[in-house]
Amino acid sequence: MARNILAVVIGYISIFFFVFVTFTLLYLALGPTQTFVPGTFDVTMTWVVPSVALSIFCGIAGGFICAKIGADSRAVTWLAVTVFVLGILMALPMIFSAPPSGIRDNNLANMEAMMQARQPLWVAVVNPIIGALSVLIGGTSAKK
Repeated sequence: MARNILAVVIGYISIFFFVFVTFTLLYLALGPTQTFVPGTFDVTMTWVVPSVALSIFCGIAGGFICAKIGADSRAVTWLAVTVFVLGILMALPMIFSAPPSGIRDNNLANMEAMMQARQPLWVAVVNPIIGALSVLIGGTSAKK
């Protein structure tokens, strides 16, 4: 049991790390002019498409790591449920909040961009599902 809990925690931390690194690199590669719709904090499809692909990669990597550490397949299932539930909880504020006010300039730092970015509603709803399925795929691809 303790090994499975450790696997879930390390798997989630690895997903968080991979997301942070890959999304930072994506933002640095695209810059604010290609990441955001001009003058707003709404992200463009130029951002959405690679970010969905990176989310899949990160989920698969986290599931793989979790499976390698876990005592049995339940660890990966727990991680997938954790990713799904936390994804829904993180999507709720975006679903029910008003868009950020103000005009965005092109000198937006990475951390501010992360905090202010507004993804399409469908992305916020689909991300938890993509994340959970990606974890399961990564977990089943790991050979013990």
